[in-house]
Amino acid sequence: MSQASPLFNDMTKRVKRLKSKYMARQIKNEITDPINYKFDILNAAAYQLLVHAEIEEYIETKALEMLVLIKNDVVQNGYGTAYFKNLLAIANELGVPISITAPYDEGEFKAVVNSLIKKAQKEVSDNNGIKSHSFSKLALFSGYDKALIDPMLLANITTYGKRRGSVAHKGPRHVTNFLSPSSEVKDAEDILSLLRMHYYKF
Repeated sequence: MSQASPLFNDMTKRVKRLKSKYMARQIKNEITDPINYKFDILNAAAYQLLVHAEIEEYIETKALEMLVLIKNDVVQNGYGTAYFKNLLAIANELGVPISITAPYDEGEFKAVVNSLIKKAQKEVSDNNGIKSHSFSKLALFSGYDKALIDPMLLANITTYGKRRGSVAHKGPRHVTNFLSPSSEVKDAEDILSLLRMHYYKF
């Protein structure tokens, strides 16, 4: 039976706490009086920004974990690494060929891989957001074929990323695309479900 990692489970627990802190009362008010409930923009904005940050951190951490795993495997096994396809995919994504001048020198191969992994790690460090382009690249670093990523996941995280960007850059009082409290929470929870399916297949 598939299980999510402690990293994912901890992230989902923090998101649930954010719901309790910022949205639970609003959802209760919405259910009680769907027409006249008072929408708290600041709490909704806080929820959206903090959930986005949790998702972004999770995706980045997954990528960094795999990059370290690949690097360590190459250090130990050289050309016998189990992650040769990953290295080719990363090199292609970054436009950095795995250029070897002395094919029988395993030390050179390890040095080239070390440089490639450092470049990928910097891409993760410089990442800003969870839109489809960013997610696809980080998913590839995590060992997933970009062509097999669920289009619905890409669409949902892109929409969520754009809405978060509006809040971050304009301020919540100038944003008009907030959803109802229940819909705000459902959007976030749908993304978590899609991420769980992507990473853990359940």
